[in-house]
Amino acid sequence: MFPQKAVPPQGNPQFIKKKSSVPGVNITQFVPDGEIPEGCSTPDFERKPIPLTIQEGKNAIFKAAIKGKPKPEITWTRNKGDLSNTARYKMGYDRIMEEFTLQIQSVTPEDADTYKCFARNEYGEAVSVAGLIVIEVGFKKKAKQPKVQKEEICKDPVDFRKMLKKRAPAQTPKQEKVVDEKFWERLMKAEKKDYEHICREYGITDFRWILKKLQQMKEDKEDKQSKYINAIHSLKHIQVNKQGIATFEIEMELKDPNSRIFLYKNGQLINYGNDTYKKHYLRQIGKRYCFNIQNLLIDDAGTYQVNVEDIPIFSTELDPLLIPVTFKSQLKEVCCQERENAIFECTLSWPYPGTVWLYKKQKLGPGDKYEMSVSPDGLTHRLTVKDTRLIDKGIYAIEAGISSSSAWLIVNAAANDDAPGTRDKRKHTGGAENDADISQDNDNYAKRKRDLMSSRRCADVGDQDGFNDFQVKDALQGFKKNYFDASDKAYKDKGTVKKDASEVCQDPTIQGRPGGSSNDVKDGFNEQISKLGGMNREGFHFEPNQQISQKGLQAQPSDMTGDLQHLSDSPTKDSGSFGAKLDLKTKTKGGPDMSKDDKNRVGKNGLEDNNDTDRLMKHGLDGTTEKHKSTYMPEPANIDGKSKHTDKEDGNGGTVFQKMHGKDELDGNDVKNSFLDGPEVFPGQANGGKYTGSTSSAHTQDKAHENQGMVLNGTGSDSLGSGYGATEGDEGYSNSKRQQGRRSGHNSTLINEENQGNKDKKIRRRLDKDDPTVSASHFTSGLSDLHVQKGHNAELRCELNTESMEGTWFKDGKKLTPTDGVIIGKEGAVHTLIITNASDKDAGQYRFEAGSIKTHASLFIKDPPQVEEGLLQQLAEKPLVVKAGQNTTIKVPFAGRRPIKVTWNKDGDELLEDNRIRVEKADNFTRLSISSCQRKDSGNLQLKLKNDSGTTDVDVTLLVIDKPQPPQGPVEVLESSAKQITIRWKPPKDDGGCPLQQYTIERQQVGRNTWIKVGEVDKNTTIFSTNKVEHGKKYCFKVRAVNSEGASDGLISEEVMAGTKAYPGPPLPPKIVNASSKAITLSWSAPQNTGGSRILGYFLEKRKKGSLTWTSVNEQPIPERKWTVTDVVEGLQYEFRVTALNTSGSGEPSNPSNAVFAREPVDPPGPVQDLRVTESSYSTISLSWLPPLSSSDEHTAKGYYVEVRAGNSHLWNRCNNSPLRTTSYTVKGLKAKEPYFLRVLAINEGGQGQPKELDTYVLAMPPPVRPQFQADANLKRFITVQAGNIIRVRIPFEGSPTPEVLWLKDGLPVSQRATTTTVDRFSQMLIPISQRSDSGLYSITLKNNFGQETFCFEIQVTDIPRAPGPVCLEENVPGTVTVSWEPSPDEKWDNRLRYMVQKRDSSQMTWQLVSDNIFNNKCTIINIIPGRQYYFRVLAKNDIGISEPSSTLQPWCIFKNKEKFTMRPFQYRQLDYKQAPRILAILKPHIVPNGFNCYMTCAVHGEPQPKITWYKNGQELSQNTNIWSSNIRGVCSLVIPCATGKDSGDYTMIAKNSVGKGVTESCLMVRE
Repeated sequence: MFPQKAVPPQGNPQFIKKKSSVPGVNITQFVPDGEIPEGCSTPDFERKPIPLTIQEGKNAIFKAAIKGKPKPEITWTRNKGDLSNTARYKMGYDRIMEEFTLQIQSVTPEDADTYKCFARNEYGEAVSVAGLIVIEVGFKKKAKQPKVQKEEICKDPVDFRKMLKKRAPAQTPKQEKVVDEKFWERLMKAEKKDYEHICREYGITDFRWILKKLQQMKEDKEDKQSKYINAIHSLKHIQVNKQGIATFEIEMELKDPNSRIFLYKNGQLINYGNDTYKKHYLRQIGKRYCFNIQNLLIDDAGTYQVNVEDIPIFSTELDPLLIPVTFKSQLKEVCCQERENAIFECTLSWPYPGTVWLYKKQKLGPGDKYEMSVSPDGLTHRLTVKDTRLIDKGIYAIEAGISSSSAWLIVNAAANDDAPGTRDKRKHTGGAENDADISQDNDNYAKRKRDLMSSRRCADVGDQDGFNDFQVKDALQGFKKNYFDASDKAYKDKGTVKKDASEVCQDPTIQGRPGGSSNDVKDGFNEQISKLGGMNREGFHFEPNQQISQKGLQAQPSDMTGDLQHLSDSPTKDSGSFGAKLDLKTKTKGGPDMSKDDKNRVGKNGLEDNNDTDRLMKHGLDGTTEKHKSTYMPEPANIDGKSKHTDKEDGNGGTVFQKMHGKDELDGNDVKNSFLDGPEVFPGQANGGKYTGSTSSAHTQDKAHENQGMVLNGTGSDSLGSGYGATEGDEGYSNSKRQQGRRSGHNSTLINEENQGNKDKKIRRRLDKDDPTVSASHFTSGLSDLHVQKGHNAELRCELNTESMEGTWFKDGKKLTPTDGVIIGKEGAVHTLIITNASDKDAGQYRFEAGSIKTHASLFIKDPPQVEEGLLQQLAEKPLVVKAGQNTTIKVPFAGRRPIKVTWNKDGDELLEDNRIRVEKADNFTRLSISSCQRKDSGNLQLKLKNDSGTTDVDVTLLVIDKPQPPQGPVEVLESSAKQITIRWKPPKDDGGCPLQQYTIERQQVGRNTWIKVGEVDKNTTIFSTNKVEHGKKYCFKVRAVNSEGASDGLISEEVMAGTKAYPGPPLPPKIVNASSKAITLSWSAPQNTGGSRILGYFLEKRKKGSLTWTSVNEQPIPERKWTVTDVVEGLQYEFRVTALNTSGSGEPSNPSNAVFAREPVDPPGPVQDLRVTESSYSTISLSWLPPLSSSDEHTAKGYYVEVRAGNSHLWNRCNNSPLRTTSYTVKGLKAKEPYFLRVLAINEGGQGQPKELDTYVLAMPPPVRPQFQADANLKRFITVQAGNIIRVRIPFEGSPTPEVLWLKDGLPVSQRATTTTVDRFSQMLIPISQRSDSGLYSITLKNNFGQETFCFEIQVTDIPRAPGPVCLEENVPGTVTVSWEPSPDEKWDNRLRYMVQKRDSSQMTWQLVSDNIFNNKCTIINIIPGRQYYFRVLAKNDIGISEPSSTLQPWCIFKNKEKFTMRPFQYRQLDYKQAPRILAILKPHIVPNGFNCYMTCAVHGEPQPKITWYKNGQELSQNTNIWSSNIRGVCSLVIPCATGKDSGDYTMIAKNSVGKGVTESCLMVRE
């Protein structure tokens, strides 16, 4: 136990009182301030123990967080008694929470007291006080009297009589109810409407007592709150808005506006601020205090409490379900075939139990169509749409609170039109098809125009070889004219549409008509481009008469630095679209090699076949490759065979270019054929088909052949043509310098500016040397990378253009000979290298050199996972059959290059381990073990083995057999007579994996326990009859399904009585077949309920209309369901009804038939007149008509029927069940835009008249309306969004038919991150999390058959800008300051970013705005006063906010020359300020309740500062440690904690100094 009284160290007899930052904590410092070492401190409380109110019998825990260095010693005391009983009083330290604790076990009323916590080290002591109030529970018996010994009683009888006590009738004390503390906490912070619900939850029914107790608790709480608060006007509990910010409000009036407000979460103090960037922040508006919690996480759920100082004011709870859930992975678009299952899947950030799946805003539930599942951790949600149909396509969404995610389901129609579930395709007229073609033409033209205009925008103005603006414009205009002439011609011929659209393209006047062959498509644009020459502004060259390949426009940039960006990510199709594809890529060092598929397609001559003229050759400069499925077309050197530049001639007068081909001149066909025959090297070919180079040399040829045998569309810009670039690893040419070559029309060479050594001199000499033999030697087919299976033979092959040259093979720089285990061969000009039984050591880089030319390629050895062929065949052919309940193990050994990834899948999903399924993975085998097999384990198992060389799949069919499931019920009783009972059931859902053999039927008489087998039936029979029954007795039947594994559980029927009287139900009303003056013929149908036995006949009754008496027509049952009544009177109107009869008797009669006259037939009415459509919508069509013409009243129509027929059906459906009395009707429930045929027919007593049909079909759609956007106040043309927020743009529109909606961003389709939705009359674009890249110009286009409308708007995604760079100050003009600064890093992303400049005088603390809305990085400030020091700062701002300032570090000052100022010092007379102590505020009398703190305060002034001494009843109090005193700037305070009666008395304060003294007195009365 630590000492309870603090003793100051020796030599420091005077305490120093300090104030703590925590109210109610007293600190006593033992040493002067200057003697405390640096880093050390007196103890202090970070969190003091709070007063507790505890129910009797529970545990009380005081907690305190204490700081101080060195670490203070902690001790606990109480006013009344000690804490020596360690069994009840436990002191400890919580290392996790860093709190000191005092725990009192099972508190009693005697524990109610004031407890103190002392924290002491060598520099001081801190004390905090907390009270404990104990609520007594129930009636307390008085303490038992001590036992009295018999000897003592016998000694003094008088004393014994005194011990006798007069007994009074025992009274049953009223015991207070014991209620959980959590109940009161919830009730205190709940609204009145929730009181009843909370009471029922805790099982409390005494509402009167609860309300009384609650009112008392609230009054006590208000009394405590009145210490700091005048009034609380309103409280608002936690609410979460759509932005994910939780808010709760308190409107209160504080007595002291400077009172501190604390926020606690689950008892832990939360540091909040007033800045909105903090997680917890407070916004105060007048008397309203609004707390905000942003960036909500699941950990933020809990109880929040607001305290003013140490008084609780308000508490509220944040439910985890209110916290918005975020999606780690969103729903993705699903595309599937019809009749397949579609699966949507998403992952939440934390489990949320209230997720809802929606389809077209309708809630989905589990059933035969939809299956919902959730992963065990509650994060992954999956929706399975079973057996998808075309009507299932649309938007599916999942909602988790206020968060949602949606995606499209696209269902493709089945390939077989006759497949079940598919609809016949609607046939269009010829005009409609042409309209669709013209719409497609417009799209193709727009795409072609964008491609060409993008080239024009990137052009360099004034390029001598490029297009100018007028040339491009003329090309577009000419192309547009030919393009739409074709469309117009097709549109005019829509009445006679040709079977094949290609016939239109055969017209020589039409160029570029989409829909024909690919060659026809490209000709329209070729005709215009062939008129242009040179290089466009992107560096792509076009020559006169240059053709376009079938796949689209192909061009080559004249200068490529590094990897070119692909201008199109998807290959164009051969359907006539004008998609220009430029997918060129120049490989730098470390760049990618050709893909495997690319190299496999390159054959001996560089192409798959000689006729494949549309496929681009793959070998190019330094490994130039193509993207998968992309095509390229090499450009001819010069189509017209003439060069615009002067080629260097050799000694024979011909150019080297001509000598290479053995011709003096080349025409376009020769050049084209040369490319088709094999790769050739054409100097100057890189510049779009213009020969701009000079004489080729051996060295340049070497470089050309070193690049895999050909140069195609080179990447340099030197005088020799860009095709002559050095390969990877070439020492003579730097990659970066190669891309910076020069172009010249004279004799020049490629000079490497980085390496000017001897090698370059040799190269230049060889370039100048005339050696036609070497120059003409090249590869017609170079080496290509080869991938070979391990153990197979590998063959590398290349071909020269001459047979006379020999060559050498190298591997990784080492020369190969036949002694190295390889076969080197030569057949004519073809050189081969064969490696037998290739292994891993054979992989590497191979090179073939012939003279000064060379080619190289890489050999890759593949060693994919392999499984024994016999095992594969065995597993594939024979399924693995296991009985239910048994264990099965599948072991598959394999071999291959490690590491090998092993994955087991079942029915397409990965098989995960659980308590039954175990997967073992070793280096050379894998084992799947399934214990206690079940029927659900049956299916197709797939083992996937994967390494870097490939993938191997092993298919295993697992069949688990078991007893079948019980037959499907319920058991239907077909007949229950006195002699026979017939029952029926349905086959079981699961036959157990084995075919059914039979059904067994058992019978049990009600009241007995035994089941008797009564028969068996075949597996195809589900009906059973038995005559082993007794009349009047009840039976139950049990049906079992039997297969080879045994019998299923039984399906038991309900009780069936043999011979029970079950009457048949009523038939339908009879129908009038024929009526005359002498007879009426009727017919009817059998009742649905036959009563369990067959129908014996029918009884027919009649009555006159208006009469209540029915008369029997027949005495004997009528066996048939038709009868002619002859007992009728002409002119009267009759009604009929029929009753069914079975073995039990007659059943209920049917409803009466329609009334019919007994008279000769009347002619039916004629057709209606003037039938027309008055109104239509997407689901209704309204009709009106006039009555038919009639010659007499008998022929007048008595009603009308409306019938409708769908356009793809031949059946007429009646819309109204009873005849209409009006001449108008609205047909509802129609499908939008579907054609319908309508007709109306009139009826009277003579029957139905001739129907009147509309002349043509009617489309279920409103009248045509041109698309147009609806004016809306929320429709803006400029939208600013902060990065990370949601972008939601909703555009209302109208149009009929519903127009097609197209969203574009900067002229291109919006990214996949944007979700566009069009519902009813509005379209919406949603981007869940915006990025800066989402900024741009957006447009929405509405288009239908009656017009087109476009609306454009701009979205600027930005954020609060970052601060500008360092600020510099200059004095360019005397008396002014020029402020310049580095731009903000966000300036390049935000075109609306500007700056503001502020200045501050060194003598002031406020900043003044100097200039605003500055769009450059410099500002000149005038009115600078010389001699003053100024600080400047620059802030960047945009539409979102203002950045942090960038300030000058040193003050700026313009110095001015001042004359020296001298002043004679003035002599002042010293004044005497000494003054005797004077009492400014006297002490006041105090009356304090027992146990409460007493504060005495007075004010005194004196010079020098007087010494303050306190006295009680004349005795000095300086040595009393239970009383604290302080003197702060003349305010003297005396604190008596927990005052008791002994503290009452007269208190005196005496202030003394050297001049005099002051005295003030007061009295203290402690009230019990």
